[in-house]
Amino acid sequence: MAETSSSAPLPPRTIRIGTRKSNLAVVQAEGIRARLQELEPTWTFEITALRTIGDKDQKTALYDFGAKSLWT
Repeated sequence: MAETSSSAPLPPRTIRIGTRKSNLAVVQAEGIRARLQELEPTWTFEITALRTIGDKDQKTALYDFGAKSLWT
């Protein structure tokens, strides 16, 4: 990823990538994971797919939810 002033490699890490559970969102997250893996091959990148309130209830109008973080 970003180069540091030291030439020493960064220690291995696990990074979690959060995404919605929709097929499109998961495919997009997999593309990001692949690119990140190219940049930091010693790191592990896990995808965590979540269902949001908006995913669970697709009948209620958005303005009726009252939730600030409906999709995140």
